[in-house]
Amino acid sequence: MGLIALLIAGQVAVAAPVQLAQQGRLLDAAGAAVSGTTSLTARLCPNAQPTGGEVCHEETFDAVPVEDGYFSVLLGASGTLDHRFFDAPQLYIGFEVEGLSLGSRQPVSNVVPRTGGILLLGAAEDEQCTTETEGGLIYRDGAVRVCAGDVWQPLTMGGTSSIINTASGRTWADGSVATACETYLRPNAPGRLYSGSTGSGAYRIDPDAQGPGAAFPVYCDMESEGGGWTLALNLDTSDGHVMWWGNGLWTNASPRGTVDDFPFDGDLKTSAYSALPGATELRIAVHEQGVELGSRRWRRPNTNTLLSVIQGADNTVLGESVLSATVAGLSSAEFLVRTTTVLYANHCVNGTCVTDTGGSPDGNRIGSNEAAPSNNNGGGLGNWADMNYCCSGSVAGHACNGQTVRTTSEAQGGWFDTYGGSHNTGTFGTDSQYNMNPTAENTSCSQANWAASNGIAYDYAIYLR
Repeated sequence: MGLIALLIAGQVAVAAPVQLAQQGRLLDAAGAAVSGTTSLTARLCPNAQPTGGEVCHEETFDAVPVEDGYFSVLLGASGTLDHRFFDAPQLYIGFEVEGLSLGSRQPVSNVVPRTGGILLLGAAEDEQCTTETEGGLIYRDGAVRVCAGDVWQPLTMGGTSSIINTASGRTWADGSVATACETYLRPNAPGRLYSGSTGSGAYRIDPDAQGPGAAFPVYCDMESEGGGWTLALNLDTSDGHVMWWGNGLWTNASPRGTVDDFPFDGDLKTSAYSALPGATELRIAVHEQGVELGSRRWRRPNTNTLLSVIQGADNTVLGESVLSATVAGLSSAEFLVRTTTVLYANHCVNGTCVTDTGGSPDGNRIGSNEAAPSNNNGGGLGNWADMNYCCSGSVAGHACNGQTVRTTSEAQGGWFDTYGGSHNTGTFGTDSQYNMNPTAENTSCSQANWAASNGIAYDYAIYLR
């Protein structure tokens, strides 16, 4: 096999009997990650080098799954790892893969301090850190913690840090944060380990690391399409807040909503929308209150922030090629995710949309040629059809022509049945800047004529990775 590298990190599960989780990565002689299954032997010893008479704890694991080089084994699962073994001043671990030794043993931090150290097996959740429990360990909030003074401090094992859950979102156990959801799931810094309080939910990230930007909360999807997705925008098409073309949230850096472990009930704009550069992929998921129905994933032509692209010109490419699509469960009324090959920011037909040159252009903040192939025959997200159709003054930078507003919805599948054609499918959900009315005439400036709901409550989530 020619395996030459193994990166090791460990974490104690404080329960009787004692268990020690070990994770690592296998690389072949060319430096490429190994995948498949392998036989692995772990040897936990008190010395860095083999010595005569030493007593080691040894376990062999058959058919260990290895994915992209990463593997995980649990020493002590069979009940053979006695907590007294950890009285040694220092422990070292070595591995053999299919009988091949992988270099020298690696140090493991002494998981039970020798000064008054005890394992609090089965400790109550409200166990207090006092002088009586000084140096003791418990497992709480997704991390092993040591009693230091009167505080249960996160314990890093052998220089590693797992993930804990805090009131403001998940972080590394030492209080630091990753640069994106992807770097929690697949850490690119030594000593980081995707373990502990893992899974999809609220995390804190800081895209510019030690730069001037502050850390902020985001929702991370750690399961779909390989995981590591950072939620930039969720559009709930029936929550009463309308992200139509003219809503300033499309073009400013202000966040909206509260990030938590379920961010799909209401419109949500996280700071990742304006402050997460570097993403090479974009994914749009169609869902109904968090239940995903279909999605499409594109490769991005650049790694600019989503805000900077939306602040650009008409028909700026947002996704240049399709990487994957799961759309069989979507209604034929949905075109954006179901059919789009090239995705555009500020998609515009029949004129100009970002700047006002008159006429009656149709625009969508996120759209495509498939979703809006021609004038009066299409839709997308952040919709405004027949711009300049408004009663007086100007609206969203377009001078009004004194006639009734047309569609102004958060998510549009096409005009209602006023016009013939396969794309005339109406508004998703109920969110419209002006009250919808299917009347096909220029009456009443207080409503959006030529507009009606299609009765489908699709919501949209936009992720970056």
